[in-house]
Amino acid sequence: MSISIEISPGELLDRISILSIKAKRLTDPQKRAYMAAELRRLEALRSDALVIDDHLRQLCQELESVNDEIWRLTDDVYRRRARGAIDVALAKICLRAFELNGDRSEIKRKIDAHLGAAIREVKNYGDAVEA
Repeated sequence: MSISIEISPGELLDRISILSIKAKRLTDPQKRAYMAAELRRLEALRSDALVIDDHLRQLCQELESVNDEIWRLTDDVYRRRARGAIDVALAKICLRAFELNGDRSEIKRKIDAHLGAAIREVKNYGDAVEA
């Protein structure tokens, strides 16, 4: 079963970026096959819906870079937690991942603005920051 919903271009490109990273890093053949099929489906949607110009290509590269670093940091958190390491280094890794997630949201916002998207992600981090 699947449920179809409208999403912003930034969300679509973010999902493609994440699936691309997963497809490269997963070692389980069944998981890799599932990710590859899902990636092909979303790439086809991208091809049908979006014109990728140079600016959008650059934003996609930035998104992939940020998502790749978030993936590496998350792996590091899981490894440290498996060893029982709760320390300053772990806190710094978590803070960096948190900051990168904000960068990720900003890149998706730029993508949506560049394409004039009617749907966009809205973040609210309390009174201190709103994106």
